[in-house]
Amino acid sequence: ISGQAGGARSPSHQMKVSTRTVTSWPVDSGTPADPAELLTTFVRTALENKLRGNAAAYQKIIQSLSSKLEPDAYIRWYSALRRSVSVITAGAPHIQLVNVILSFDWNTTDEAITSYTQFLVDLVCSTGRFLPICLESLAERLRCHRPAADVATPTQYDIHDDELVDRMHNGVHHILQTVLRLIPSASTALFPHLVESFPHQRLPCSHHKIYIRNLLRLAEYAPELRDRLLELIIGKLVLLDCEINENDLVRRVSKPDFNQNDFEELMFDVDMGDPMIAPAESAETAADDDVPPYPISSTSPPHTVDELMQMILRYLDLLRHQPQLCQPVFASLVRVFDKTILPAQHCRHVPYLIFYICSFNNSFAESFLRYLLERAFDLVQSNHVRVNCSRYLASYLCHASYIRHASRMHCFETLLRYVHSYVEIHEESTETEAGNDRESHAAFYSIAQTMFHLFSQFQHEFQVLIEESPELADFFRFNQIVESSLNPLRYCLDDIVAEFATALLSLGLGDCYPVIRRNHMLAILQEPNPVFPFEPILLRATRTFFTDIYESKTPEEKRLEAAHIPLILSP
Repeated sequence: ISGQAGGARSPSHQMKVSTRTVTSWPVDSGTPADPAELLTTFVRTALENKLRGNAAAYQKIIQSLSSKLEPDAYIRWYSALRRSVSVITAGAPHIQLVNVILSFDWNTTDEAITSYTQFLVDLVCSTGRFLPICLESLAERLRCHRPAADVATPTQYDIHDDELVDRMHNGVHHILQTVLRLIPSASTALFPHLVESFPHQRLPCSHHKIYIRNLLRLAEYAPELRDRLLELIIGKLVLLDCEINENDLVRRVSKPDFNQNDFEELMFDVDMGDPMIAPAESAETAADDDVPPYPISSTSPPHTVDELMQMILRYLDLLRHQPQLCQPVFASLVRVFDKTILPAQHCRHVPYLIFYICSFNNSFAESFLRYLLERAFDLVQSNHVRVNCSRYLASYLCHASYIRHASRMHCFETLLRYVHSYVEIHEESTETEAGNDRESHAAFYSIAQTMFHLFSQFQHEFQVLIEESPELADFFRFNQIVESSLNPLRYCLDDIVAEFATALLSLGLGDCYPVIRRNHMLAILQEPNPVFPFEPILLRATRTFFTDIYESKTPEEKRLEAAHIPLILSP
């Protein structure tokens, strides 16, 4: 009956054990007993006797299932248990059996695994009381992986056999998919266990990589969990990303001798040997191989973020030509962006996920721009959210090469109309002394700065428009904005003020230098070291995905560089 590897017991010995335990089997002397029926009767009687206090046969089942069995023995045991599932109770009497079942050894044949998965599905579906403990165990199995070679400290999830890892994960996903189909409400019970099983951010990258890969696979057959799974994954990634900025980037970039050329030396490098996550190497990447990489280990946040970003970007790539999947994933990413990414401080790389998927379809880019504008203008939102939206809008319009020219012009016009409307409404009610009510106007000042920045960066386009339609010059009315008592230039960054002043003067649309000179005599009210999104990507492997869609230099920077025209810093 046991079928234990390394020494099967003789049939006569098996029958002696069985007849001592169960004495009421019906025996037809003229017909040989069916071994499967005998084992089923043995299991059912043992389970019933355990409820009555007789655990002798029950312990023999525990002992057999706890041992290393031959595949045929697994099939016999789990077939018998499947036919006896109605006798298994969810209380204390049979909890030991359930725990042994959940510690199943996946290093066996596909047929044995099939028998096990069929039984476990029947067990879970027989009564809802088995659902939590089974889902918890299955979620834990999704963490099992082959550890990296440089990881010195082993964990309970380490398995040094890729084939065994794949076999286990395939079986777990089959069980979860079947259970979620038969019990739709199981998704609600499953998600907390997925959250609890998520690897700690200090663990090596291999822990995060295999678990996130399994969560993305789960999202494919459980679309009702997609939003929450993406939010969970991206939320953890945001924490790692912010840690990079605080511990690795900000201190170096803020050094007095740091310059743009240092970015190449700051590029983080990861092991590109994993074909499942490594994108095709571009000529640019190959040329950068001689750049000394930033020293990191497999447990460092830069390494982990780079590999996880690659994995998610490649997952998005698979959806590029599947509209039925790409559209809902984009919608989910926007919702996750709104809830998780937008409020975060110093989140440098994760926002590129939405940047990337927007390049798949023009409607995605238009939808994201519309979302940013609506959030920036929404009075219900906090100033923090509105300010962040305006900054994302400025950087996105300047760095995304796939955005249509008409979309950029529409966004600028919308911003300009909003700023004029705001000035007209608040001009008379503004405090006489500038700066007294800065906090309540924080969103306006950020939106105005975005508008000034876009005007200066797309100065050439505006020059062409004005030459074609001179009457457009009256539409801008910048003097009404900069000379208002709200005084937005006082709260803008010096670089943006200089760019705007240069563009305004060169196009003959006004002169804001008198206002700038007056502001220089007032206290500085700019935000110290503001963080702008979509700055150059510092993760070497991740940046290969953005070679054709990201403009590292703004349009005006490229124009000035080509023409050797310096900014007019003073009149």
